[in-house]
Amino acid sequence: MAGRQIASNLPVSRGAQGRTVKSKLDLSGAYRRWAQEAKYGRSKAEAMKYAIGGQFDAYGQIEVDMLRFFGLGDQATLFDVGCGSGRTAIPLSKTHQGAYLGTDIVPDLVEFARESCNRQDWRFEPVALDSGQVLSGLGNLGQSICVLGRSR
Repeated sequence: MAGRQIASNLPVSRGAQGRTVKSKLDLSGAYRRWAQEAKYGRSKAEAMKYAIGGQFDAYGQIEVDMLRFFGLGDQATLFDVGCGSGRTAIPLSKTHQGAYLGTDIVPDLVEFARESCNRQDWRFEPVALDSGQVLSGLGNLGQSICVLGRSR
């Protein structure tokens, strides 16, 4: 089906349910809706953990153990891109002494991670998919490790 072109040269057409190609590519919106729908019939903590996937606490500890195994030092700076609701950050916050920046495209998840970690020296920032703000204001990074997270 022919359709008009958008700036990225991606055709815009209507699918069987009337959605445009552009709306199907709205990953940020879909992720936000998923986190919102997780709230129905669950406490806030249950919903924020459910939105990320099963075995939240167990996988979080496994992720921390893997980071330590692969060289995350106690004073290292950690960038957690896609931190979600803090599956990695929560167990890490109990022992890690270095700087931390957690980012995600769903503000509710970022807020839960910030509250759950309760670390005034750590930063949690909601960001847009095309944002250049993620690394602003960090200064001298020293030893740093970047974790690219994904849910489910």
